[in-house]
This record gives sequence, C-alpha cells and structure tokens, in this order.
Amino acid sequence: MQDIFFRDNFEKLNQLLEQEQCEFTGIPDGFAGQTPDRKLRLIYLMNDCAESFLVLENARMTGCYKSGYEGPLEASVEKQGEGYVLVVHQGESLFTVFFDDVLFECQLYDYGNVGHFWVKKYENLRVMEYQIAILRDKYDYLGEEFCNEQEKELAMLRDFPPLNYLFYPSVPEKYIVPVDNPWEVSGEALDVMSKIAEEAEDRRLLKALHEYRKTGNALMARKIAAIFRRSSHVETVHLLAEKIRQAAEEYPVRDFGSEQNTYLQDLMQKARKKKEENVTDIVTDNVTDAKLIKILNLSENSKKTERMLGIIELIKKDENISVTEMAESLGVTTRTIKRDIGYLKEMKVVKREGTAKSGKWIISIE
Repeated sequence: MQDIFFRDNFEKLNQLLEQEQCEFTGIPDGFAGQTPDRKLRLIYLMNDCAESFLVLENARMTGCYKSGYEGPLEASVEKQGEGYVLVVHQGESLFTVFFDDVLFECQLYDYGNVGHFWVKKYENLRVMEYQIAILRDKYDYLGEEFCNEQEKELAMLRDFPPLNYLFYPSVPEKYIVPVDNPWEVSGEALDVMSKIAEEAEDRRLLKALHEYRKTGNALMARKIAAIFRRSSHVETVHLLAEKIRQAAEEYPVRDFGSEQNTYLQDLMQKARKKKEENVTDIVTDNVTDAKLIKILNLSENSKKTERMLGIIELIKKDENISVTEMAESLGVTTRTIKRDIGYLKEMKVVKREGTAKSGKWIISIE
C-alpha cells in the first residue's frame, strides 16, 4: 500500500467527520500516546473494491478513545502552530489527536466475483446492485482518477432505479443506506443501459428504455425491473455482469490470509458447479417462452405478451404470489392481472389449486 499525498486530504477528513465517522485501525480501546511508527490510520472508504485510510502523520493521542463506538459523535480539526489538532467527542468521552499532516493510503481490489446473498431470490441481480453501489462509492469518495474508463460508465448505473435497492436490495431494509431521489433516473445511466441493450440486441428493452427516457416515471421503472427477471432477457443481464467483471479484473484479488482464502476458493468452486447445473434450467425457460407465445396466440413484441410471460416468470419464482404482488412487480393494475390470469386459465397454461388465501398457482404447459 503506497502513501499518496493529495491537497484535498483535509477535505476528505472534514467530509468524514461531517458524517460522524471517526474509526481508527490498529489501536486498542482506551489507547493514548503514539504508535511505533507515529502514525494513526483513520478508516476512510472500506468495501470490497477499495481499502483506504487517512493517515495522520507524527500523531499523538490523548484522552480516552473508544474502539467500536457507535453513538453520537462531534469532531473538529483546527490549525495549531506548525501542526493540527483533532478533537473528538464520543458521547461523554473525549479524545484529542495532535498531528503534523494528513496522507492518503489506498489499495484497490477486484470486486467482479464477490457474492453477497443476504436477501433471497434474484441473487444475480442483487449482486450487481451491490457491485454497482460500491463502485459508485469508489467513484464518489475516491474520485474518478481511481476508476478505469469502463468503471466510470458503470458507476452511472447507481442512478438507474430498475437496478438499484428499490427493486433488488442486496441487504435487508434496515441496512440500506438511502440516496437522494432514488426514483430519479439520470441521462448518463440511460445512455449506459441503452448501450448494453443495443450490444445484446435486446429490442424489447431498448424500446422500454426509450419510453423510460421520455417519462422517467415509477411505472416504467417497475416494468424494466421486471424485464431483468425474464429469461428472454438473460443475455442482457449476463452481458452487464460480464462488463462488471471485466472492469474489476485489472485489480488484484484481496488477500484474506491462507485459511480464509482456501475457504473462499471452496465456496467459489461450489458456486461454479451450481451455476453449471442451472444452465439447463435457463435454456428450458427460454424454450418455454417461445412455446407460450405460440400456445397463447400472441404477437412476439406486444405488451400483453410481455405481461403474460412476466406472470409466468413470477409464478415460477413464487407459487404463492398474490395478484397484488404481481401487479406491483409488473407495474400494472390488479384488474389487468386478473384479466390476464383469466386468459391464461382459459388457455390451460395456469391453474389455481386451493383457496384464494391459502392456495397456490400451478403452471400446466403440456
């Protein structure tokens, strides 16, 4: 990890303190005095794609530092003589750090194969939501000079609601860090997604993105979010995932130590095996889409066809799904869903087993 000096290091420090963040690494609870190298490392941005610290040079701490403190925090930095003083209130406790300068240390890592399955269903989309979110943090907090050209484009997808935490959160709700105006789509994000859809020759998605660019409303966001779950758009999803992997692969893989590295390698091997087992399922789904269109006597690119296939896809994922949940997922009214399901029942593609409250949906394609 190399020491790098930036004139905005004090801005980074103030930004951190304004967010009530002040966590040092490598010192115990109640520490006071100086470390052997006379440096104190303050965690700046730490996630799967970057590990960075603000390094206080020739630092000396007085008072009582509470490691792992999570309460209210007040802090300030001031010039004092030839150096600086950092004063931090951790609740009723106080500690002070006298230092000469602030350096910045940063190491970037390959995040293209990370997988966090904190929330079940649509894990491939949730992983991309996580990867895009941490990449955007890297772009925003470290600066675009820490990103390659492909990353600069992909980071814009944080402002693409159909792929953000509104639809595919990678963590439970209580851990979500909200952004301003999460429903607002940016022109840059639409440009990036349209470029990917065009490369994948995904005409339906391109058409939906064109409409989304004109309206920018939540209804279109819901429709596009549903499109990403459809097996007929799997190539577009795979292409985006591959672009994220390619953008990240120029960085080294994080070293967690021999024991943990072995454990992670075993998990990756199991994941690859599971992925190979699922390839047949994906192909079967694609055949089913084509078969359904023929059975239902629908045109290939109509909105009705898209809804019908969307309903089938939702039932495959959850046989207990309600009409209301289907309507919310596909961005239409419950009346529309009930009408579509009536047609699917009439064509003997879907049937209901049990009561309205405790029953389940069954797909019966022969």
